[in-house]
Amino acid sequence: MRNIIQTKELEFHYPRQNESIFSNLNIEIQEGEFVGILGSNGSGKSTLLKHFNALIKPKNGSVLIDEKWDTANSDTWLDIRQLIGLVFQNPENQIVSTIVEEDVAFALENLGLPRIEIKKRVNEALKIVNMYEYKKQPPYQLSGGQKQRLGIASILAMKPKGIIFDEATSMLDPKGRKDILKIIHELNQKYGVTILMTTHLLDEVTAVDRVIVLDKGKISFDDKPEVVFENRIELEAMGLSIPTVTKLALDLKNEGYLKGTKKLVLTKEEFAYAIKKDLEVRRNESFKN
Repeated sequence: MRNIIQTKELEFHYPRQNESIFSNLNIEIQEGEFVGILGSNGSGKSTLLKHFNALIKPKNGSVLIDEKWDTANSDTWLDIRQLIGLVFQNPENQIVSTIVEEDVAFALENLGLPRIEIKKRVNEALKIVNMYEYKKQPPYQLSGGQKQRLGIASILAMKPKGIIFDEATSMLDPKGRKDILKIIHELNQKYGVTILMTTHLLDEVTAVDRVIVLDKGKISFDDKPEVVFENRIELEAMGLSIPTVTKLALDLKNEGYLKGTKKLVLTKEEFAYAIKKDLEVRRNESFKN
């Protein structure tokens, strides 16, 4: 499988800082993967994501995009930012125009694409994020979730291979968060877009392919969610809480419940099934007695 992002012995520190944020950091992200990158405040995750989009250059080591573009080479930055999009925490930071469809078309016009191609891409992107009916509206009339969908559409119109979501749901209400997460999963599963996302809500990364946990600039865990979230004590020591439903299931198991469940519970559906299984086990035991 092709690597869309690869870091080699990455090191970085901000000016007037003595300590490096990263030290010999090596990561490979394969094309089509869905990866959650977690860490407490100050762990370096947002700084790392900016390296992937060539917003920051390494101090030492390298970041290679699509196995051909080095982010240290400014001649590649335009290509990299077309290939790897970045959705910010605050959607208003990405809005540049006064009409929705014009905002999506902005970057395409800067690339000098033909008008017919721009119109086609704008309409396709808005339909994917369920914003087509709003294309003539001014962005200031949109809700927070709709503005975030507009930001995603602006990136999708560039036809990227990968999209980075940096705390992209943190400013949204529960419905807006649910809508954005649905779109993110669809982009990965239906359209094959490589997804990297950071979040403080670990419930949002229970269905990803991999979870990478950063602590003080180093990788503490890099594995499937069900493997990473088994390390409850270590994660809590880093200031991370495992998903709420997982925590509840583990607490119940410690009290002698959920006897029929061996797999780590990650979702509400798995929790409901575990409760059902537990009741069946207890019913069978009572019949035997």
